Amino acid sequence: MEENRTAGVLKNGAGKIEGGAGEVTGDMHTKIEGKVDQGVGKVQSVIGSAIDLIGAAPIADRAAILAKQAIATGEKATWVVQDAAQKVGAQAADIGARVTDGARTFSQSLAQYVEERPLTSALIAAALGYGLARLLHAERRLPPVARRSVSGGSAGVTNGDSAVAMPLGAV
Repeated sequence: MEENRTAGVLKNGAGKIEGGAGEVTGDMHTKIEGKVDQGVGKVQSVIGSAIDLIGAAPIADRAAILAKQAIATGEKATWVVQDAAQKVGAQAADIGARVTDGARTFSQSLAQYVEERPLTSALIAAALGYGLARLLHAERRLPPVARRSVSGGSAGVTNGDSAVAMPLGAV
Protein backbone atom coordinates (compact mmCIF):
# COMPACT_ATOMS: atom_id res chain seq x y z
CA MET A 1 0.00 0.00 0.00
CA GLU A 2 1.40 3.43 -1.02
CA GLU A 3 2.28 5.77 1.89
CA ASN A 4 0.24 8.68 0.47
CA ARG A 5 -2.86 6.52 0.69
CA THR A 6 -2.22 5.67 4.35
CA ALA A 7 -1.32 9.25 5.24
CA GLY A 8 -4.45 10.47 3.43
CA VAL A 9 -6.70 8.12 5.37
CA LEU A 10 -5.12 9.27 8.65
CA LYS A 11 -5.40 12.98 7.69
CA ASN A 12 -9.04 12.46 6.71
CA GLY A 13 -9.76 10.83 10.08
CA ALA A 14 -7.96 13.61 11.95
CA GLY A 15 -9.96 16.18 9.98
CA LYS A 16 -13.22 14.48 10.97
CA ILE A 17 -12.19 14.56 14.62
CA GLU A 18 -11.09 18.20 14.42
CA GLY A 19 -14.29 19.20 12.62
CA GLY A 20 -16.35 17.37 15.24
CA ALA A 21 -14.47 19.12 18.03
CA GLY A 22 -15.13 22.47 16.36
CA GLU A 23 -18.82 21.57 16.07
CA VAL A 24 -19.06 20.61 19.74
CA THR A 25 -17.18 23.67 21.05
CA GLY A 26 -18.77 26.07 18.57
CA ASP A 27 -15.33 27.12 17.30
CA MET A 28 -15.88 27.95 13.63
CA HIS A 29 -12.14 28.17 12.88
CA THR A 30 -11.48 24.64 14.19
CA LYS A 31 -14.51 23.31 12.36
CA ILE A 32 -13.34 24.77 9.03
CA GLU A 33 -9.77 23.53 9.56
CA GLY A 34 -11.21 20.07 10.16
CA LYS A 35 -13.16 20.21 6.90
CA VAL A 36 -10.06 21.37 5.01
CA ASP A 37 -7.97 18.57 6.58
CA GLN A 38 -10.66 16.09 5.55
CA GLY A 39 -10.47 17.33 1.97
CA VAL A 40 -6.67 17.21 1.96
CA GLY A 41 -6.78 13.69 3.39
CA LYS A 42 -9.21 12.55 0.70
CA VAL A 43 -7.03 14.06 -2.02
CA GLN A 44 -3.90 12.46 -0.59
CA SER A 45 -5.65 9.09 -0.30
CA VAL A 46 -6.84 9.27 -3.91
CA ILE A 47 -3.31 10.14 -5.05
CA GLY A 48 -2.00 7.12 -3.14
CA SER A 49 -4.64 4.90 -4.76
CA ALA A 50 -3.69 6.29 -8.17
CA ILE A 51 -0.03 5.53 -7.53
CA ASP A 52 -0.98 1.96 -6.56
CA LEU A 53 -2.96 1.59 -9.80
CA ILE A 54 -0.31 3.20 -11.95
CA GLY A 55 2.42 0.92 -10.67
CA ALA A 56 0.79 -2.11 -12.36
CA ALA A 57 -0.19 -0.49 -15.71
CA PRO A 58 1.74 0.46 -18.89
CA ILE A 59 2.90 4.12 -19.21
CA ALA A 60 0.03 5.32 -21.47
CA ASP A 61 -2.55 3.70 -19.21
CA ARG A 62 -0.84 5.15 -16.16
CA ALA A 63 -1.12 8.68 -17.57
CA ALA A 64 -4.83 8.24 -18.37
CA ILE A 65 -5.55 6.82 -14.90
CA LEU A 66 -3.63 9.65 -13.24
CA ALA A 67 -5.51 12.30 -15.26
CA LYS A 68 -8.89 10.79 -14.31
CA GLN A 69 -7.88 10.56 -10.66
CA ALA A 70 -6.70 14.19 -10.68
CA ILE A 71 -10.02 15.38 -12.12
CA ALA A 72 -12.02 13.36 -9.58
CA THR A 73 -9.85 14.60 -6.74
CA GLY A 74 -10.24 18.22 -7.85
CA GLU A 75 -14.02 17.82 -7.97
CA LYS A 76 -14.11 16.29 -4.49
CA ALA A 77 -11.94 19.07 -3.08
CA THR A 78 -14.22 21.66 -4.69
CA TRP A 79 -17.30 20.06 -3.11
CA VAL A 80 -15.69 20.02 0.33
CA VAL A 81 -14.69 23.69 0.12
CA GLN A 82 -18.10 24.75 -1.23
CA ASP A 83 -19.87 22.83 1.52
CA ALA A 84 -17.73 24.46 4.21
CA ALA A 85 -18.28 27.93 2.70
CA GLN A 86 -22.07 27.44 2.60
CA LYS A 87 -22.14 26.30 6.21
CA VAL A 88 -20.00 29.23 7.33
CA GLY A 89 -22.23 31.66 5.44
CA ALA A 90 -25.38 30.23 7.00
CA GLN A 91 -23.89 30.36 10.49
CA ALA A 92 -22.65 33.93 9.98
CA ALA A 93 -26.14 35.01 8.92
CA ASP A 94 -27.61 33.29 11.98
CA ILE A 95 -25.13 35.01 14.29
CA GLY A 96 -25.84 38.37 12.66
CA ALA A 97 -29.58 37.90 13.18
CA ARG A 98 -29.06 36.99 16.85
CA VAL A 99 -26.84 40.03 17.45
CA THR A 100 -29.39 42.30 15.78
CA ASP A 101 -32.21 40.84 17.88
CA GLY A 102 -30.17 41.25 21.07
CA ALA A 103 -29.37 44.88 20.25
CA ARG A 104 -33.03 45.58 19.48
CA THR A 105 -34.13 43.99 22.77
CA PHE A 106 -31.52 45.98 24.73
CA SER A 107 -32.55 49.20 23.01
CA GLN A 108 -36.23 48.60 23.83
CA SER A 109 -35.40 47.76 27.46
CA LEU A 110 -33.27 50.88 27.79
CA ALA A 111 -36.01 53.08 26.29
CA GLN A 112 -38.57 51.61 28.70
CA TYR A 113 -36.24 52.17 31.67
CA VAL A 114 -35.69 55.81 30.68
CA GLU A 115 -39.47 56.36 30.34
CA GLU A 116 -40.18 54.80 33.73
CA ARG A 117 -37.25 56.44 35.61
CA PRO A 118 -36.30 59.71 33.89
CA LEU A 119 -34.51 61.26 36.90
CA THR A 120 -32.44 58.14 37.61
CA SER A 121 -31.58 57.89 33.90
CA ALA A 122 -30.47 61.53 33.81
CA LEU A 123 -28.28 61.04 36.90
CA ILE A 124 -26.69 57.91 35.42
CA ALA A 125 -26.04 59.72 32.13
CA ALA A 126 -24.50 62.69 34.00
CA ALA A 127 -22.27 60.38 36.07
CA LEU A 128 -21.11 58.54 32.96
CA GLY A 129 -20.43 61.85 31.19
CA TYR A 130 -18.48 63.16 34.18
CA GLY A 131 -16.42 59.96 34.42
CA LEU A 132 -15.68 60.02 30.70
CA ALA A 133 -14.63 63.68 30.88
CA ARG A 134 -12.30 62.88 33.80
CA LEU A 135 -10.73 60.05 31.84
CA LEU A 136 -10.24 62.13 28.70
CA HIS A 137 -8.91 65.23 30.46
CA ALA A 138 -6.88 63.67 33.28
CA GLU A 139 -3.86 65.66 34.41
CA ARG A 140 -0.42 64.19 34.09
CA ARG A 141 0.82 62.74 37.31
CA LEU A 142 4.34 63.19 38.61
CA PRO A 143 6.50 60.09 38.82
CA PRO A 144 6.41 58.39 42.25
CA VAL A 145 10.01 59.42 43.05
CA ALA A 146 9.22 63.13 42.73
CA ARG A 147 8.36 65.01 45.92
CA ARG A 148 6.43 68.25 46.17
CA SER A 149 7.19 71.07 48.53
CA VAL A 150 5.09 74.22 48.71
CA SER A 151 6.66 77.51 49.79
CA GLY A 152 5.16 80.95 49.28
CA GLY A 153 3.77 81.52 45.79
CA SER A 154 5.45 78.66 43.99
CA ALA A 155 5.78 74.93 44.29
CA GLY A 156 9.16 73.31 44.15
CA VAL A 157 9.44 69.87 42.63
CA THR A 158 12.51 67.85 43.45
CA ASN A 159 13.61 64.48 42.23
CA GLY A 160 16.72 64.19 44.32
CA ASP A 161 19.22 65.90 41.96
CA SER A 162 17.63 69.22 41.02
CA ALA A 163 14.79 71.50 41.99
CA VAL A 164 12.50 73.45 39.66
CA ALA A 165 10.29 76.35 40.78
CA MET A 166 6.92 76.67 39.06
CA PRO A 167 3.86 78.83 39.69
CA LEU A 168 1.24 77.11 41.89
CA GLY A 169 -1.29 76.84 39.03
CA ALA A 170 1.13 74.78 36.92
CA VAL A 171 1.32 71.89 39.40
